[in-house]
Amino acid sequence: MSNRRRQADWRAVVTNRITEILGQSAPIATKLPIDPRDFCGLCGVLAIEERMMIPEAAIEPVSGGFKIYIQSNFAENSNLRLRRRFSLAHELCHTFFYDKSVNPPKRIPFSPQGEAVEALCHLGASLLLVPTQTLKRDLDRLDGPPTAHDAIELANRFDVSLETMLRSIQRATENSAIDHALILFSTQGEPSVVASYSGPWLKTTLATPHYGQSWRAFLSRAIGSADAFPMHGFVKIFPTGRLTAKVTAASKHRCILELRQEPTLI
Repeated sequence: MSNRRRQADWRAVVTNRITEILGQSAPIATKLPIDPRDFCGLCGVLAIEERMMIPEAAIEPVSGGFKIYIQSNFAENSNLRLRRRFSLAHELCHTFFYDKSVNPPKRIPFSPQGEAVEALCHLGASLLLVPTQTLKRDLDRLDGPPTAHDAIELANRFDVSLETMLRSIQRATENSAIDHALILFSTQGEPSVVASYSGPWLKTTLATPHYGQSWRAFLSRAIGSADAFPMHGFVKIFPTGRLTAKVTAASKHRCILELRQEPTLI
């Protein structure tokens, strides 16, 4: 196959590589939460070094494999622990874009660069920390679609951020949220969308949520020109049915807007 792979092909490369790694480390991969350090050997990472630097993490090809650098500036800040875990998993995924048959490894010609490779490594990190099959088993045990409290509990169980968990649930359910949605908002300053789990139905009632979207833009069809974020939720009647919104605090500056739609009875 030519090295000029399309983005979709590279997505498959990342997904398949994560599946291989998890399969080769079954005893480790089935014990939660997953520690990304346990997969360094399978990715050719020889060492992890903490250092004072501006980027949160970086990778360097060295003789025999790779070296990963993790930002140590704020290591004592417990609020950044999840980000450091994700950053390490992210850097492990960068190794997928190198030719390891040469020493030191070299970038594969025509492999993704810039934002494209960063997005793929974000995907890989999510799949590594939240294996899809494990998550699906947990979701199958729930009594219906995951609630805001379920999402919080799952994020704690897998030891990932709520953003990572909601995106993982979205992938695992393949857009099957017919009448249910969870929208994570940052409430610092003007509230805005951080991540979401929803189905196609939502855009017919409100809008398709996307990162950075203001709460006013997302909820304008439901709440009109309200002055403040509806922290107590709301109920709105549409021609297609009744929309109920409930707000659950997730942290000091994060909340989950849980939406349920009930069809109009004829």
